[in-house]
Amino acid sequence: MGEIPFNFERRRLTVWLKNHAGNQLVPKGAFEEVLATCSQVRLADQIEPLTEVQKQNLVAVHDRLAQQGMRMLAVAYQDDLAETASIDHVGNQGLIFDGFLGFLDPPKQSAISAIQQLQAHQVAVKILTGDSALTTQQVAQKVGTQNLAVTTGEMLETLTDAQVSELLTEQALFAKLAPLQKARLIRLLQAQGEVVGFMGDGINDTTALKQADVGISVDNAADLTKDASDVILLEKDLNVLEHGVLEGRRVFINMYKYIRITLASNLGNVLSVLVASICLPFLPMLSLQILVQNLLYDVAQLWLPWDWVAEDQLRQPTQWATKGLLKSAFILGPLSSMVDILTFAILWFGFGLQTSAQQGAFQASWFVVGLLTQMLVVYVLRTPASPFKDRANWRVYLGSLISLLIGGILVLTPLRQAVDFQAIPTQFGWIAVALVTAYLLVTNAVKNLTR
Repeated sequence: MGEIPFNFERRRLTVWLKNHAGNQLVPKGAFEEVLATCSQVRLADQIEPLTEVQKQNLVAVHDRLAQQGMRMLAVAYQDDLAETASIDHVGNQGLIFDGFLGFLDPPKQSAISAIQQLQAHQVAVKILTGDSALTTQQVAQKVGTQNLAVTTGEMLETLTDAQVSELLTEQALFAKLAPLQKARLIRLLQAQGEVVGFMGDGINDTTALKQADVGISVDNAADLTKDASDVILLEKDLNVLEHGVLEGRRVFINMYKYIRITLASNLGNVLSVLVASICLPFLPMLSLQILVQNLLYDVAQLWLPWDWVAEDQLRQPTQWATKGLLKSAFILGPLSSMVDILTFAILWFGFGLQTSAQQGAFQASWFVVGLLTQMLVVYVLRTPASPFKDRANWRVYLGSLISLLIGGILVLTPLRQAVDFQAIPTQFGWIAVALVTAYLLVTNAVKNLTR
């Protein structure tokens, strides 16, 4: 005959129906809210006034079951409603308390290991739920949460944002929350500079999923919930979360190292070309030759996403640091340029490559030095440790080897004519090896000093 849907202010669902008892109102919902509307209780088919002693007995039953991890709903009713009664104006008082509905939803076994692994990698785990405080504490204890202090939604309403922010740094459990309160907690965590992922599967989690930096849901969640999520878990294993965090950190670190190395290398090349253009009567390298060199470098770096990342780098999140990128570029870029300028001087004064007719040999020689330094400096800068201790993935080595072989073929075979190269001086090969070795040693020393 009528219905008032569940909402987070009333915290109960009310239906108005007609049966053998006549017109009957039946609310069900959160225990405290339903109990507050009742003035009587049904005990052994007898309707009795709801005294304070009986209320305490009902609270004791509720708490005992909630402490076992059960999610509790209370049910009440009211009979003999008038046909003209309005559902909007009844059901708020004078009801008969009828009993409890208990639902046991034990945590997944994988939740314990997932939370332990996340905390080991410095990911703080907090529980934001609409369940009662006792149920939340019981579940949290089962999954290994140490601090069982809990704050409810009613308590949050009396606190300022500053007070709630302080609570967020100390507590992990927040219970009896409305959807907007979950979103508020996430917003305050973000205001502290945290990157927040939120996992939920109910419609009441939609607001929080949208507020979070990463909204996570599961494949059997409500459609509205999945639409609001960024990630949907297909495996019924919460350890996927820890795997996702580690893979995200690995991708970020590899991406960051590529940008840092490439930025420094490109800055060095720009400085070298600028100096050479001022001092030489010809271009130190043609546009086509620069493009070929960059193409070979990029082909080699395509394998960098599969590179290993040291375990100590994965233990904590890595922040995007623009200042760190610029610092690295302005230190390592000029260092690379100094090697190039030294190469120019050796080719000019040592080998007498000073005319336009000899520019092909000059360009091929610098191409070799530039390609070697770009390829090999990656192994020095890809890790904060020694490149001999923290070795790269075999795919990275393979990519560099392929690019170096192609570069060698372009310089040492008749194919060099396709890019306007000439044969390099015979003795320059050993000099190039010495220059590159010195550059790598100095770069490693600078890395250790500025790390």
